[in-house]
Amino acid sequence: MRRVLEAPTDLVRDGRISFGTYAEPIPNPNLIDAQPWGLPVPRALRALRLKEWQAFQFANRRYFFVVALFDAKVMGLVQIKAYDRQQKRKYVFERKLPGWSLRPAGNLLDSTFAHSGLRFVNDLRHDR
Repeated sequence: MRRVLEAPTDLVRDGRISFGTYAEPIPNPNLIDAQPWGLPVPRALRALRLKEWQAFQFANRRYFFVVALFDAKVMGLVQIKAYDRQQKRKYVFERKLPGWSLRPAGNLLDSTFAHSGLRFVNDLRHDR
């Protein structure tokens, strides 16, 4: 069975990612600080390689929705999909954007991932 650990403050420490299953959200998921090649790589190059996305799913008896924002650095993508279970039909809205147009959320705690005209606000809190 997998052990559930207490979340570290930072996901990356000394260039290494702390893989695991954590009991609460990680306040600083600083993946940009990872050194996956074991050699120092400039931050700008690491930033280009880091792909970020956030998705939300919700449904009722008839419809299933997924809304996703992707930041691939060279381009962004806003995607909304809906599936009508009764009609067995899928609807897709997709917009490709310039890479600089999306602003990824820094974490999942009180954060915002936004694009002009489409905005998500996370209000996830971990109370003890």
